[in-house]
Amino acid sequence: MSAARYNIAAEEYSALSLSITYKDSSDVPVDISGLTLAMSVYDNDASTDEATAITPTFDTDGTDGVFNIAIPWTQLQGLNYRQGRYTVTLGDTVILYGKLQIKQLRY
Repeated sequence: MSAARYNIAAEEYSALSLSITYKDSSDVPVDISGLTLAMSVYDNDASTDEATAITPTFDTDGTDGVFNIAIPWTQLQGLNYRQGRYTVTLGDTVILYGKLQIKQLRY
């Protein structure tokens, strides 16, 4: 299966919590219970390819393809940039990628 593109926007001073269901091309949830999920977040600056690792967690036992990406504000703030990019891998396969933007609040 090919990776899906999904852009994520988080608000400044807020934790991010995003529930995702991994499905096959026929729109059927995939059993991911025996696989390892990993998320890497990169700065948009192409000259740096250093990643911050974040561990997505299963919302359930994984048999229904559901997992959760939860990032506390302290970890988002520690990225030290407002726009980046990310990948989510399942085993050795990238299943999700896109932009990660931290939206500044207007005061």
